[in-house]
Amino acid sequence: MNRISFVVRQCMVISIISKTISSPYVDLRYDDMVDKMLELSKVVPEFVHMYSANTRYKIEAAHGNCGEKHKRCEQYVLEITDHANFDSKRPEIFISGALHGDERVGPLATLATARIMALGAACAVHGLENACSLLTRGERKSIQGKEAWLLFLVKNRNLIMLPAT
Repeated sequence: MNRISFVVRQCMVISIISKTISSPYVDLRYDDMVDKMLELSKVVPEFVHMYSANTRYKIEAAHGNCGEKHKRCEQYVLEITDHANFDSKRPEIFISGALHGDERVGPLATLATARIMALGAACAVHGLENACSLLTRGERKSIQGKEAWLLFLVKNRNLIMLPAT
């Protein structure tokens, strides 16, 4: 299978899964997005690591107040991969929410993609545990058979996701 058809197939799997677990659109504030990222990193720590780019690279955070709970305007990064068997030679995929002005779709789509990738991989590994129910909202049949693809992607790629910039 050539590289282009492989990538297209991966995108189709993600598209199919996202349609099966779609939920009503809800605009998230900065605090809500940070909370969702923290939750994801706690639910599936074997696949998701979260860090502040500002802290890691010693970059001053943007001035102002981004939220009530998380005061500083930090740039949070999610690294999704099989951290226990990390290989720096794996292909890296960078996904950015690329927030511009009042556009909210990019950050939310990036966060949803991170959730699908990480919870789908954890669902494949852990079966009917917490990750599966979080991913499908209790509708197990809607995801069956697709977890293996998500697990393959997470084990064979290093995904770096920056939901809000």
